[in-house]
Amino acid sequence: SKINPHIPVLLPPVVHAVGDQFYKITSEALLVTQQLVKVIRPLDEKSSFDYHPYVSNIYSCTLTRLKAADIDQEVKERAISCMGQIIHSLGDDLQSELPICLPIFLDRLRNEITRLTTVKAYTLIAGSPLRINLGPLLNESMPILASFLRKNQRALKLATLTTLNVLMNNYGKSLSEDNIANVLNEVPPLINESDLHISQLTLSLLTATAKVHTNSMAKASSTTLPAVMELVKSPLLQGGALNAMLTLLMELVNSGIQGMAFSNLFE
Repeated sequence: SKINPHIPVLLPPVVHAVGDQFYKITSEALLVTQQLVKVIRPLDEKSSFDYHPYVSNIYSCTLTRLKAADIDQEVKERAISCMGQIIHSLGDDLQSELPICLPIFLDRLRNEITRLTTVKAYTLIAGSPLRINLGPLLNESMPILASFLRKNQRALKLATLTTLNVLMNNYGKSLSEDNIANVLNEVPPLINESDLHISQLTLSLLTATAKVHTNSMAKASSTTLPAVMELVKSPLLQGGALNAMLTLLMELVNSGIQGMAFSNLFE
């Protein structure tokens, strides 16, 4: 709120700097823009500041950089992150622009160089309290995200599991059973004692799936449950992973899925 009176003076030169020819200036300007978006419309508190006059310029300058293919890698990543924040915070003002912008995120997901940054931005968008209309991006992105769970890149797996958890919790009813099945097929190898952080996120994903898509969880139980029960036996199971395990087992018992009663799970 202390910065808000200075926004009319501060924002225009920053937006102008996003279009600068020197990549380092552009990169830093995108980072500043991302932070300013949080300031002009904080979603976690009430604000009387009128941010509407600035939305178009912020979006347009970032979109130009997001679309560009022949730019520095650092600028590409900053543009993706900045646009993720813009849609997260201002998406309800950009409804008509989303069909133009969101397909670009799909292309960036398919690109090996930009996929990790895009997954993190996707988490931000999907986690917005504005409940952004993701349109075709939602189901078209699921096979791509499922394939990332097979990659031998831990950071990508962690980011993808976080995204899938957010999507399942916020958009689960809009996801097709086929896409959920594709994700659940990749889950069993991720549940083991060698990486409890990945196991924790995977167990949380299964819990969210059991809540929203009980049928999909029931169909996948023959492949996912053995891995879950194997981890239960591990003496290394503790902390967040243990809590996630207990939450999952409670959800399975309460789900009414055939063969998931307490007596079945622990016979």
